[in-house]
Amino acid sequence: MSSPLIAWDQICREKKQGGLGIKKVYEFNIASIAKYVWWLANKKDHLWVKWVNVVYLRGQSWTDCQPSSSTTWAWRRICKVRDKMIDGFCDGWWLTVGNEYTVRQGYEWLCPSDAAVSWHSKVWRDTLCCLCAAAPETSQHLFFECPYSSSCVQIASRRLRMTIPVTDTWVWWDQTIFPSMFHKKVFGAVICALIYHVWKARNHSYHNLVLVRPEVWIKSLIPEIIFRCRSVVSAHIMSKYGNWINSL
Repeated sequence: MSSPLIAWDQICREKKQGGLGIKKVYEFNIASIAKYVWWLANKKDHLWVKWVNVVYLRGQSWTDCQPSSSTTWAWRRICKVRDKMIDGFCDGWWLTVGNEYTVRQGYEWLCPSDAAVSWHSKVWRDTLCCLCAAAPETSQHLFFECPYSSSCVQIASRRLRMTIPVTDTWVWWDQTIFPSMFHKKVFGAVICALIYHVWKARNHSYHNLVLVRPEVWIKSLIPEIIFRCRSVVSAHIMSKYGNWINSL
């Protein structure tokens, strides 16, 4: 079965230009490696730069040094990136005193922006949170900082008689020492279920323009948790802790 054809040139354009905003990996990699070229050009006070000057440059200009076949693959790759972006360094402002090269600038130089399409605003809505409309809708905000999701965590904690922090939830779960691995999996299942139902509430609000109260979503949370627990633990463990799970 052959892979489907994908118009990567179209997809990798910015959203305003009619694409999906996906980065071109090859160009992004070049822009990232060019950071090393900028270090060499500006003689940055790095141990790596000093080592390159002693081993490879040996008094030559960073623009003239040509790698031999015996040099490392990494150095030959850096020199290829230098040759590809030499015009950007020499004609641009990256070498001006006080200016610093960034990967984003390098990527934008390699992939110049096209004209914006007229219909992008009809496809890509404003990025404010659908649940509180008070902050940009990032994953960190939507699942862990939004007042709506915080309320879901608090209600679930009371219903399940568990102590789950509202902020830094995943960090807390990862670093907390639980009584057993079973308890860790149960708390992980609870957090996954909460994330799922917050996402479900977000989509419901966006598509139906109706914000359902957190208490309504939590009612369907308990069966979801029990199902997740049964799917991640063995029958032996369930026989040991089954009464506790069923009492939730």
